[in-house]
Amino acid sequence: MKPIEIITGDTLYPAPFTHRVLILCEEKNLQYFITQINTEQKPEWFSAISPLGLIPVLRMENKIVFDSHSICEYLDTFSKPHLLPLDSYKYAQHKSWMMFADEIAQEIAQKVKQGNIIQADFTRLNLLFEILSKHMKGEYFFGKELSLVDIYLLSHMLWFDALEESVLSNSIINQFPIIKIWLSNMKERKSVKKTMGDNYSLHFIELLRKYDLIP
Repeated sequence: MKPIEIITGDTLYPAPFTHRVLILCEEKNLQYFITQINTEQKPEWFSAISPLGLIPVLRMENKIVFDSHSICEYLDTFSKPHLLPLDSYKYAQHKSWMMFADEIAQEIAQKVKQGNIIQADFTRLNLLFEILSKHMKGEYFFGKELSLVDIYLLSHMLWFDALEESVLSNSIINQFPIIKIWLSNMKERKSVKKTMGDNYSLHFIELLRKYDLIP
């Protein structure tokens, strides 16, 4: 099989939805390469294969898949180890918590993009973290085995972790020991370390400062 092409933006750190796909490729030992585009001036060829203009896009031989959800599920169906269960009820459980992970991602992204993060109200995010902590089963969300839920949760959690390290005076993550342990476990995975690249937090914070989203 030829290497998979992952088309994404030209940031120095992986965009969060792209990051999900890259981690999954690493977990499955799939060969891939990255094509970066300027997302503010998208080339015409990209618009032709991504109807909504969103990244990432997977291109593999004559196959094209857009949207990170669709890409991850597609990769999971044809390559092992499978991170989504075959049992229909367990599959539905995983899908439900993947949607919950997206809710956390949306809440974090919303707070970041509105600017003035230091003054942001994190009441709802705190509530989501509280729910998450009550349902985590162990070192990973469902226990000892990595799942797509873990990968989905991580993508924007790394943003918030970087903000807590560099900008925010109080840590929400530290209030939930099981989430803190989970995050530490995820950051130690080979797939995550490799795809984060060097100085993930630094590049993320620098980009926010470039757009005046943080002081």
